[in-house]
Amino acid sequence: MRINITALIAVAFAIVALFLPWLAYELAKPMDFGFIDSYNYSPFRWGVNLVRLDIGHITSLVNGNYLPKPNLEWGWYTPGVFTFSFSLLYLFAVVLLIQASFTPDSWSKAERRVSIAASNLLFLSVLLYTLLTPSASFATWTWWVLGSAGSYIWYLDLGFWLAIVGAIFAYASWVHPKHITLDIKIGSETFSRFRHWMPVGEWEKSATMALASFFVVVVFAMLYLFLA
Repeated sequence: MRINITALIAVAFAIVALFLPWLAYELAKPMDFGFIDSYNYSPFRWGVNLVRLDIGHITSLVNGNYLPKPNLEWGWYTPGVFTFSFSLLYLFAVVLLIQASFTPDSWSKAERRVSIAASNLLFLSVLLYTLLTPSASFATWTWWVLGSAGSYIWYLDLGFWLAIVGAIFAYASWVHPKHITLDIKIGSETFSRFRHWMPVGEWEKSATMALASFFVVVVFAMLYLFLA
């Protein structure tokens, strides 16, 4: 079995990015007292922190996180549905990269094709998510700040840059791959017998990896939407 070290590095950056905010938003409202709203957005967690600035001390009004879920009752075309779809696309690309990181020697061509697809999907999902998230947040529960007195600003946070670094390593995983080979003999006879009875064509290998990734994403989406 071959291990693509570059793809593994891409997976590490991409997974770490999921736990960090990609975009951040701050609104400062000059009223009879200072009032600052801070929001941060990552694919599967959004956070909010509301702070009141009185003379001499700071009072935290709201501080917490929640799981962003699309409101399907509003329709499939709402921004929240699209941001959630792009988050799942990002996860799909990560699972593809994980499979491309561990492949048998005979799957080298399939590994390259899957790595190309995963790197493009990873970059595309990051780009689309960061473009659509501001409109999705304003369309749900922060739309009222547009009419508020004060100043607000969006900026790209650490999770976004780590996701971009992961996408760069994903491209490098097929442009300049770095492999190590492990000689694994466990179950080799059983695997050979299975491969004899169920041969997999060259293009079917890529389809098999894509189908496995799709199944993982579907299971995750069901658990996230109905159990989380």
